[in-house]
Amino acid sequence: GPWVDLDAEATRWPDGRTLVLLEAENKSKRWIERLTVAIQCDKTRYADIRDIGPAQIGQVEVSIAAGTSCESFQVSIDSAVW
Repeated sequence: GPWVDLDAEATRWPDGRTLVLLEAENKSKRWIERLTVAIQCDKTRYADIRDIGPAQIGQVEVSIAAGTSCESFQVSIDSAVW
């Protein structure tokens, strides 16, 4: 199976900004030094999740400014450093 389980949850705040919470579960037996995640909606943004140990979950929050059309978005792994 995949070595990382990637999950994303978006919260839209009343002031119009969107907060995306990214979670990456390391399913491998090795440390992940840095996982770069791409968030694609109006444009592509990148976020780094650092130092995820085996069987651990790393998190990062990405704030997307108000007035951005991010009703639907896609997340994918851009790169990883072991």
